[in-house]
This record gives sequence, structure tokens and C-alpha cells, in this order.
Amino acid sequence: MKKLCPEEPDKVGPAEVGPAEWFDMHVDGEGEVLLEQQNELDIGSSSDASSDAEVSISSNGSLLEDANEVRDIVEVPLPPPADLPLEAQLRKWAVECNIANSSLSRLLKMLKVVDNSLPKDARTLLKIKPVVLEHFSHGLYYNFGVETVLRRILKYAPELDFIDVIAATDGLPIFKSSATQTWPLFIKVQGVPLPPLMTSVWCGKGKPVVGEFFRDFVREMKGLMANGLEFRGKTYPVRLLMMCCDAPARSFAKGIVSHTGYYGCERCTQKGEYIGRTIFPLRNAPLRTDESVRDQLQWQHHKELSPLLELGIGMVTAFPLDYQHLICLGVVRKMLYWTTKGKKNVMQTAITADQKERINGRLLAASRNWPRCFARKPRPLQELPYYKAVECRSFILYLAPYVLQGQVPEPMYTLYLRLHVALRILCSDDQSEELTAIAERQLRLFVAEVPQTFKRAFLSYNVHSVVHLADDCRRWGKLDNFATFCFENELAVVKGAIRGKSLPLQQLVGRYTERARELLLEPRVRHPAEGVLAGSRKAGTDYFTKAYWRGRYISLLPGNNAVQLDNDNVVLVKRFESGEDGDYIVGKRFMKYSNMYSLDNGAITSHHLSITVAERLHMRLTRWPLGRVKCKVVCIPRSDGKYAVFPLIQ
Repeated sequence: MKKLCPEEPDKVGPAEVGPAEWFDMHVDGEGEVLLEQQNELDIGSSSDASSDAEVSISSNGSLLEDANEVRDIVEVPLPPPADLPLEAQLRKWAVECNIANSSLSRLLKMLKVVDNSLPKDARTLLKIKPVVLEHFSHGLYYNFGVETVLRRILKYAPELDFIDVIAATDGLPIFKSSATQTWPLFIKVQGVPLPPLMTSVWCGKGKPVVGEFFRDFVREMKGLMANGLEFRGKTYPVRLLMMCCDAPARSFAKGIVSHTGYYGCERCTQKGEYIGRTIFPLRNAPLRTDESVRDQLQWQHHKELSPLLELGIGMVTAFPLDYQHLICLGVVRKMLYWTTKGKKNVMQTAITADQKERINGRLLAASRNWPRCFARKPRPLQELPYYKAVECRSFILYLAPYVLQGQVPEPMYTLYLRLHVALRILCSDDQSEELTAIAERQLRLFVAEVPQTFKRAFLSYNVHSVVHLADDCRRWGKLDNFATFCFENELAVVKGAIRGKSLPLQQLVGRYTERARELLLEPRVRHPAEGVLAGSRKAGTDYFTKAYWRGRYISLLPGNNAVQLDNDNVVLVKRFESGEDGDYIVGKRFMKYSNMYSLDNGAITSHHLSITVAERLHMRLTRWPLGRVKCKVVCIPRSDGKYAVFPLIQ
């Protein structure tokens, strides 16, 4: 990321530099070799490019096993050998594919004709045992054990010197026609690329009692933090690093009032106002500290004593704000609702039908050229009610500056830009104090200017809390270090383990126990070594179609063939070459670049974030060493023949 400085001249604006100078600045480069001329000007590649399917490994191993079991570490699990008993193969298949017991029992009855040694019932095959649950005040509870989970993780990460635990919990409604919920408690170890594991779970109507729910967790963590964890002759120090939860779960765990209450802000002592809803206007209220919350200096903020106080963690610093719910769903999606539909009793903010159509056209162009590393492609505004958090994240980080430009009022567009710039900084690896201060100022300006565009009714808890995000980034690094995306993914696994309404907690515990016994714990995705992928050689040629570099797959397919070099040139890759002297990319570069936007009279421009508008694609192919690729980029073709370029930061 470039240094943001008001005095720095605009290096990419077309007004200061003419086409000839742009050609000199961006065409001549070290290590570049011009190749034969081609007439391709499209962003994509030929249709015969090979598929770039990535190796994905499911998280079905993220389940618990008995603490006394010891299994050797296996880098990549192999399928069962042919000489493995049929019964064992069936058991592994049933657990991996989440086969219903009724379907498995019917299959066993048919197979018994072939092999009489097979059991008749799925319960016998899976070695299902009765589950003993604890009865709480208004629900059922099961504890797998923190130490059991940590021992299982250590089998896959024995090189750790200490164990930093990140915990999370959230409520999950499991039936549409019932108030029954499950509250799982997950933990993961910082620096270990494994999915979160469940340590305990409660099931009942409403919420559990906080003291009962955290009882076993606090007791076990106190022992581990005091004595460490001994595993295979080595003692590992253990500490609880943070709790990653959304706002309702944080208020439950901390024993404080809801985020909709007058004193609901977790970071400052500001009292909310009620105007049909609780709002929090921007004021310089005193900040809360770990000591002030522990001593309950503002009694209106507290409901009860949290059992987590016994662990000695900071009740402010150890509970970072989760930007998945706070920003992506709580602010970005709400802004899009008010932008596209307007809101009664507030300023008319809805855009016209023609403006929506133009925005949808830009979103469609982006979806056709969207990189494979994103979980979801952009969707039109008609599907806004179904947007997921990752789609809102992609919109504010990559799409908003381009798709909204010229289609919404200028004050509204400025609000989107302020939020975009702040999040681009806070999501990047570079978390210097200078950049964090710039992001914090943009967030404060965002909250201060919201009432002029969306009126005061927009100043909810979520909008108010964005001004406190920079403090968490100063403490924990970029936003994704304390996001809840991975924990939310595990909630889907929990819900999928419950098939019927009868005995839901017993079903959940049973499925987790079966998976822990039969399956290995695996990371979701495994990546190859960096460089050109040998298996992607195009038939009959010496060229390759795929490479893996700096954590990204680069291929010849539209959306996956745009990269940025170390001199900020943007290149569309046409093929890869590999030889004794190294790996190379061969492609076409853009020759002219200009700013996409600017803020605060040019003090902040898109060039500072390496975001640009590229045009004039060179006619000739050029070759560069693969090592000169700085990052992969989102490259969206515009209707005027130019391209909107956003470097990938996630």
C-alpha cells in the first residue's frame, strides 16, 4: 500500500501526464521481453483453456475424538485400501457423506445377501452408544472438554511453542416452527490452519444461563492457564486470547445490556437516544476500559457478573468487534437497502429505476470476470435481501467505487468511499499507525456525515460502533484476524448434523462423535507449491495454463488472468512458461492509468490504494518473470472500453 500523503502529486491522473509519457513510464520495464504480435484485446482467454478447479478439502473432520485415542499425523489422508474390511469402508463412507441411518440400514439389509458378516442395522455398524446429557435449568448440555480438543489440535501442530486460544459462541435456531436453539462453544488455536472445534453445546428454548453455560469452560481454562497442557512429553503454556462473537452473543457472554439498550455501546459510555429506535449520535464520550467494566463503574451498562471474569481476560480488549455482522450485514447491507428502496419518514434516498438498471449492468459485467477465490459472485440489486456477508464485503471493498459512480448522489457516494477506504486499510496486512489513523478519521467522518444523507434514524448501534474498529486493529491487526466467518461456517455443520425434531442434542453429539472416530482433522483447502503448475501443460505445446503464486491461483480464464507487477503495471496473462532459468508469465499490459476516485480535495486518491482505471491494452505480448507479480487483481471491463482494477487483499 502506498503512503497516503496530501502533498504527494497525482501520479496516475491523465491531466498531468500525456499518452507519450505514460507509455515511457509504464511500458519500459526490467526483465520484459516483447513477443509476437496478437490481435486479442479481450480480458479473457481462448475457450480451450483448461479448468482451474482448486483442491478443496471438506471440514468434516472438525469433530471431536476420545482424549485417550492417539492417531499418527497424516499429511494427506488416503482412501481406504482395497484390503480394508467392507464394514470399515462402509462406516467411513456413511460418516463422510452424512448418510441417514434409515438409508444406511436399508443398504445393509441388501448387502447382507452378499456378505453375511455385515450387521443389519446402522447403529451397530456405526457403533452408536447412548449419549449422557446434563440437565440445566431450562435445557440440556454436553461437554466434550477443552483439553480433549486442544490435544487433538496438537497432534496436527506439534511445532507450537504456546497455545493461544480463540473462543466463540452464538445461538442457532434449528427449527423454523420452534423456539429451540443450540448454543455451541467453539475454540481454535491462533496460527493453526484448522477449522474451529466444538468444546461444549447447550440446547433448549431461548438462551442458556450464562453461569451454567461457561462453567466447564472456565474451570478447564483456569487449570490449563495455570499449569499448561502436557502433550507427548512437552508442556505448552495456554492462554485465552479473545472471544469472537456478534453483538447479541457478546452481551450474553459479558453479562451486559443488549446492543439496543440506552447504554449498549461496548466501547464508550455514551447514552443512546430513542426516536422510535435507539440511536447513538457521534459524541466524544469517555471510552470504557477493562478496569472500568470489571468494576462496573457505569452500572446501567451491566446486568450480571460474567463468569469469564475469573479467567482474568479484558472485558473490553478481549472482545473485539466483529466486522462480519457489524459492517458487512449491519452497515453495508442497510446502506444498500436505503439507497435502492428509500425509507419512510427520512430523506428520500432511493435511486431511480434507470440508475438501478445501470448498476445491475455493472454488477453483471463484474460477475463475468470475477476471481475464483471469492465464495460468491456479484448479484443484481433485486437479490439484495438474499445477500450474504461475504457479498456485502466484496461490494464495499471492490465494487462500490465503480458500480455506484455517477449513479447515486455525490454526498451518498462520498459516504460509500469513506467506508471503502477505511475498510481497505483495516483489511490489509499493513497496519501501521499512520494508515490506521487515516482509516479511523474516515470512519469518524462517515458517522458524522451520515445524518445529512440518511437522517439520524440511520445512527444505529452498528453505525456508531464503526468508529471503534480502528482500536481493535491497533491491538489485534487486520480485521480478518478477529472475524467470525470461520465460526459461522461451523454453525452450518452443526445444523446439518440435526435431521429430525426428536432429541436434537443427542443427534448432534452422536454425529460429532462418529466423525471424530472415523475421520481425520483436515484443513479446508490445501495449496500446491508456488510456481507454474506442471499438470497444466497445454497439450501439444510447451505452454502452461495455471500457476500458484503468493497464495493465489492464476489461470487464463476471465477474472483469474489479471495481475499487478511490482511496478504497478496491470497485465492480462495469456500463458505461462517454465524453463531452467525459472517461471514466466506472458501477457499484455495496459499502457495508461488514471484515478478512479479522490476524497478530501485529493488528499486521498485511489492511486494510494493501488486502485486504478486502466486502458490502452498493448497489442504485443511481453514476458516477465513470475517473481515480478505483486498480486492478483479484480479487473472489471467498463462500457467505455476501460477497466476498473482492484488489487486483491483478502
